[in-house]
Amino acid sequence: MADFAESLQAGAWIHAACTNVASGCYTLGGASVVLNASPLQRRLRDIHAARQHVFAQERFYASAGANQLGFPPVDPFSGR
Repeated sequence: MADFAESLQAGAWIHAACTNVASGCYTLGGASVVLNASPLQRRLRDIHAARQHVFAQERFYASAGANQLGFPPVDPFSGR
């Protein structure tokens, strides 16, 4: 259970980091990236859609943090 909570937290962190990188590239890409034909435009939409996935949500930070502080591991989905 503890490993599961930590892996969820790691997955959420990876998604957040990748989203920040894609957003930074989009910001630096100039005016051409706002067009729908831009590959970067598509990547930005895809990464933000993936960030909404149930396993990529930042709510899993709390269960992983509680586990690191010594609290007994709980299932992050059921709360038990």
